[in-house]
Amino acid sequence: TVTAFTATTPSTSLNIPIPSFTASDNVAVSGYKITTSATPPLAGDAGWTGTAPATFTVASDATYTLYPWAKDAAGNVSAVFATPRTVVVDTTAPSVSSTIPTSGATNVALNSTVTINWSENVNCTTVTTGTVTISPVVGWTRTSCSNNQAVFTPSGQAGATTYTVTISTSVADVNGNPMAAAYPFSYTTVDTT
Repeated sequence: TVTAFTATTPSTSLNIPIPSFTASDNVAVSGYKITTSATPPLAGDAGWTGTAPATFTVASDATYTLYPWAKDAAGNVSAVFATPRTVVVDTTAPSVSSTIPTSGATNVALNSTVTINWSENVNCTTVTTGTVTISPVVGWTRTSCSNNQAVFTPSGQAGATTYTVTISTSVADVNGNPMAAAYPFSYTTVDTT
């Protein structure tokens, strides 16, 4: 009988962590196996291990339902576990898909809002004035963040000045994947003289 089974979700690795997997038998448990099917495996199938696995490897990002199994030396396989674990596997780092103003834009009105769009939904707690910065330093406030978009508002900008906004690798998606590389972009404010 499988007595406990947990799997980490979301998993940012194709090797899904299995924090706990225990089983009991009136004699001894001789094998452990995890599958993505509710159909019991055969005692002679490949893939049984002598100890409970610490990870379960999948081929690609997707949502998986994991079923734990145990067997004894006589070839008896446990019944289907009552609470299989559904795991979201997401190994894709978010990337910046567009910005307003666009990189290299000129004649941008002073203190115009800066909008950043990512390739997927981001964890807004990672999108702050410390992880998205502007240089030269001016007033800088995050005015909104939702799904895959954040808006920042500068204040005190000077005319005819090039400002660089840098999004750091501390920004992560909702499943915890950080950006693979920092993303800087620059724009120049309108000349007000």
